[in-house]
Amino acid sequence: MLRRSFIILLVLACSSLFLGTSCKKEKNGQEEIIMKIDATLDQGSPAPPATTDNPTVIYYMRATVQGTNEKFGLALGRIEGFEYEAGNEYLLKVLKTPIANPAADGHTATYKLIEIISKTKVGN
Repeated sequence: MLRRSFIILLVLACSSLFLGTSCKKEKNGQEEIIMKIDATLDQGSPAPPATTDNPTVIYYMRATVQGTNEKFGLALGRIEGFEYEAGNEYLLKVLKTPIANPAADGHTATYKLIEIISKTKVGN
């Protein structure tokens, strides 16, 4: 009985090492993540202060990190190497790099495209 319990515990411990999410941790806090980008954009206002250089409306992509419930908006152009085309839903592999000392109201990470896994036309 004790041996059976030990084997079950060992199997559970080993399997937990191999079960993971859709990200792969790298050095310096970087991680490869799989991100879904919705086919529609959201509109938002720019961060203050308002200047003539600041647009009055900013368009945000709706992003969801695969394997988590993490959903957030990314301004167009925030994924280096990725060109969003309206009406398409994307599944992307990106490298997320945390910013060492982000501003209190600024971005906490940068994103760089590794691969477009899929691109699907949605709607008309």
